[in-house]
Amino acid sequence: MFFYFSSSFVANVNLVVSGTSVSVTSAVLSAAQYGYIDVVSANQTFNMTAIIIDQITKKKIGDILLSNTLTWSATASLYTDTYCKSNGTLLGTSSSAVIIDTTAGTINVTYLTITEPGMYVIKLQITSTNGVHSIPLTSNGILVIKNTSKLEVFRKEIY
Repeated sequence: MFFYFSSSFVANVNLVVSGTSVSVTSAVLSAAQYGYIDVVSANQTFNMTAIIIDQITKKKIGDILLSNTLTWSATASLYTDTYCKSNGTLLGTSSSAVIIDTTAGTINVTYLTITEPGMYVIKLQITSTNGVHSIPLTSNGILVIKNTSKLEVFRKEIY
């Protein structure tokens, strides 16, 4: 014995959706130092790398091209205030460059030197050509030692 059922129907429904509106704004960009420069000798070259991040979430922004007409520039200088008063100078070499990788969202300042021993902080100013983004970044502290100094590091093992 076989039973065969068949059914079909058509329904018309009117739905009304309402709610609060959501506004989306552009991300507010910031920068973070990538990697550490803890200790260098006077006149020894070093590089500094920064990444572009979202200021709220602190997540890295991978592609900072944003448009075909936008370009980025960056300058490095010594950060000075009442607590940072070392006597040295931040210098570039003939090989110094600012390398901006818009796909990776990184800014590399290469072949920098500091002339005198002391504790230093570098200020990196990152700017977009359209003037929308002007992002300051202060580095972590950099200890510059004499070329003849020997730095001993003591580490306590934790078991």
